[in-house]
Amino acid sequence: NPTKAELDGMNAYTLSNVIVIDLSSARDTSKWKNTSTYGSKEFGTTNWIFSSLDNFGGRPLMHGALQTVVDNIADAKKNANHLVGIGMTPEGTQNNPVYYDLYWEMVWRNEAPDVDEWILDYVFRRYGGTSDNVKHAWEKLLVSVYAYPNTNGTSGNYMIISNKPRFDSYIGGYYEVQYDNGTLLQAIDDMMLEFDLFKDNECYIYDLVEMMQTYLYNKAQNYIKTIITMSGSPNIY
Repeated sequence: NPTKAELDGMNAYTLSNVIVIDLSSARDTSKWKNTSTYGSKEFGTTNWIFSSLDNFGGRPLMHGALQTVVDNIADAKKNANHLVGIGMTPEGTQNNPVYYDLYWEMVWRNEAPDVDEWILDYVFRRYGGTSDNVKHAWEKLLVSVYAYPNTNGTSGNYMIISNKPRFDSYIGGYYEVQYDNGTLLQAIDDMMLEFDLFKDNECYIYDLVEMMQTYLYNKAQNYIKTIITMSGSPNIY
């Protein structure tokens, strides 16, 4: 992060030669509104780019508070004077496509869409059709994996299975599932009801697999808690 002294040192060249990337823009902890560090908002009146530092460490699970993201982009477009672009700096990709689809659509939008309505059009485009069961599945995703207030795939993206094996630091806080995994399972059930209808659509298969993957990762969190507890028990067999 640039310091105030570094930005002040550019003097009259700040606006013409400096662009700051706000890696936390998509979150509620965005830096561009910070007035204490730089003396005023927007990094002391410096040109900056709205950005999402997504998918920390290549975590492949479904994530992203979709409504929060688009609301924050719309807020920046409306209220920032030195916003010069929208970008993304992911540490992993090739997953969670709905997040990227909606995020980049905001390049052309000034107002945030109602995600509950937007998602219906998205599903139709993605699968080439839709059904009540598919709609119900995505409605459940919006109140579970895409409702948790995290936009970059860190907390709430536990990755127990692909982490280094150890018996510490896997309980609570960062590794706690922040939504009802049962709701995600219901969404999977709804999607499976239309398997025969959409099984030849690669996007449907991709989303179904990603939903199952996320559910199993979450389920693993429950098992690791039991394993950690039992590892200190004299009655383990």
